[in-house]
Amino acid sequence: MLRATTTIATALESGAEAIQVFDDLDVLFRTSERWPAERRLLAGERGGEKLEDFDLGNSPSECTPMRVGGKRLFMSTTNGTRALERVRQVPIPADGIADQPGGGGALSAVGTAAHGGMDRGRRLAW
Repeated sequence: MLRATTTIATALESGAEAIQVFDDLDVLFRTSERWPAERRLLAGERGGEKLEDFDLGNSPSECTPMRVGGKRLFMSTTNGTRALERVRQVPIPADGIADQPGGGGALSAVGTAAHGGMDRGRRLAW
């Protein structure tokens, strides 16, 4: 989860237009094919290994401005993006603070990653 959100934050900071996350690879492929090839990158891993035919794995070091700038990333990882898919419909209080001990946690990390990109007109897309 932390690696995926770090990769997302790094990609947004490096100028990625948006990042769409997927738990289902078939949906990722179908969705990404509707985006112009020169403006999309496939990013993902399973068991820590970059997926075959993908442009990027799940490493923040791959998300350089030259590589991701102006492009939309279509991303799926073993745990991180799957967890994001599971929590995307969880209601978040207006003040952004979860009501539970240690509240926020992964949601805070995701929110921080997404918020950083939104300040620059980019976004984490569902």
